[in-house]
Amino acid sequence: MTATSLRGRPLEGKATIVADVRARLWPLVEQGSVAPVIDQVIPMANAAEAHRALDGGGIFGKILLAAHS
Repeated sequence: MTATSLRGRPLEGKATIVADVRARLWPLVEQGSVAPVIDQVIPMANAAEAHRALDGGGIFGKILLAAHS
């Protein structure tokens, strides 16, 4: 799997990518066959801590900012 940025793409290209993700990837997510790798969950109030962790490197996966505890 690779990431892509939709920002600079024409609307038709964005629609094609979204349709492909819905058709091919989302069923795997729903089945639990594919899941994001989450390194840490940090409260939104500690967002600066998340930035420090990212700047420090060594993160494997995503850092999630939790809006509610």
